[in-house]
Amino acid sequence: MFGKSKRGIRVIVAILIVQLVLVISVSAWLLTWHMKNRVYFVGEIIIYRDEDFANRYHFPGNGTKEDPYIIENFIFSTKRLFGIKINQTSSHFIIRNCNIEAGYPIVLVNVSYGTARIENNIFTGQGRPSIELIYCPGTIVRNNICYGSVGIKTTGCYDSLISNNNCNNMRYGLHLLGLNDNLMVDNNTCNNNEYGIFFIHEDQYLYGKYMVSHSIVIANNTCNNNSERGMFVSWVENSTILGNNCSYNGRSGYGGRGLNLTIKRNYFSFNGKGMNIEYIINSSVSKNVFYNNTGLAIEIDDSTNTVFYANNFINNYYTGILQNRSQVNDDSSSASDYGPNVWYNASLSQGNYWSELVWFLGATYAIEGSDNEDLYPLENPVDI
Repeated sequence: MFGKSKRGIRVIVAILIVQLVLVISVSAWLLTWHMKNRVYFVGEIIIYRDEDFANRYHFPGNGTKEDPYIIENFIFSTKRLFGIKINQTSSHFIIRNCNIEAGYPIVLVNVSYGTARIENNIFTGQGRPSIELIYCPGTIVRNNICYGSVGIKTTGCYDSLISNNNCNNMRYGLHLLGLNDNLMVDNNTCNNNEYGIFFIHEDQYLYGKYMVSHSIVIANNTCNNNSERGMFVSWVENSTILGNNCSYNGRSGYGGRGLNLTIKRNYFSFNGKGMNIEYIINSSVSKNVFYNNTGLAIEIDDSTNTVFYANNFINNYYTGILQNRSQVNDDSSSASDYGPNVWYNASLSQGNYWSELVWFLGATYAIEGSDNEDLYPLENPVDI
C-alpha cells in the first residue's frame, strides 16, 4: 500500500514537472515571438533623448549611420495621442514595416539632419496627420500608405525626400509648409482628396509669415480626382514641376505662385481648369499636355515675363471654342518691371499646338484677356 502511494506521488510530481516545463517552454516561445513581431495593442512609444532608444525600448542598433536603431514590425491601434513620437534626438533611426493607428501615428520634432528614415509602413491618423515632421531636415519618407485627414505634413524639412507614398481619400495628401528648401517630392499618389499636394510657404512656427522656399522638385506624382486641386504650389523659387499627372480635379489640376519656375512635361486633363496661375514671374511653361479640361487650359493673372511654348492644347474649354474664344486666358498686365508674358519661344520660333486652329504658314493664335498672341503656333502636336 505504502509503495503504491510513493509511486502515485512520483507520477504526480512527474506530471507537474512536465506541465511546468511546458509552461516555461510556451512562455519562452511567446516572449520570443512577441519580441520578434513587436505586436503591441496599447501603443505610444515616446522618445525624448538618444538614450531612450536603447535603455528604454531596447531597439537593435547603436544609432550610427552605419548601424541605426531599428523600429520595426509594430502593429497596434491606440486611443492615445501618439503612436511613435521622437523629439530632440541626434541618433540615426529607421521606422519600417509598422501598422499603427493613433491620433498622430508618427511625429518627429527637431531630429538632427539626415538621421530619420520612415519606410514601408501603414499609418492611420485619427483626425490628424499620419506622418508629421517638424524641423527634421534630411529626412527620408518613402513607400508608406497613409489614411486619415492628412497624409504627410512637413514644416522646415529642407533637403528631405518624400517618395512613393500613397495618400488618398483625405483632406490633404501632402501638406508641405515653409522652410522646405531642396525638398524632393516624387512618385507619390495623392488621389480623391481635397488637395492632392498642397505646398505653401506659410510657416506657423514663424508667426504665419509668408516666405519663399527654394529649389523644390515636385516630379512624377499622380494627383487625380481631388475635389479642389491636384497640386497647389505657392511661394517657391528656382523650382521644378515635372512629369506629374493632375487629372479629373474639381477646381484645377495645378495652381499657385512662384518665381523662376520650370513647369514641364506635366499632364492636365478633365479638370475644371488645367492650370490656375495667380502670380508667377520669370518662369517657363513648356511641353505640357492640356487635354479636355472643362474650363480653360490655363487661366493666368498678375504674372510677368513667363514664356509658354511647345505645349499641346487639345479641346479645352469646348464651350468657349464654340464661341470663338481661346483655350487660355492671360489677364496679366504688359506694363511690368519684368516684361510681359510670351506665348512662344522667340529663339526657337516655336509656339504651341492649338487643336482648333486651322493652321497655315504665317498663322497666329490670339490669347484671350490681353493683346498677346502666339506668333508661331505649331502645325502638329508636340511629341512629349
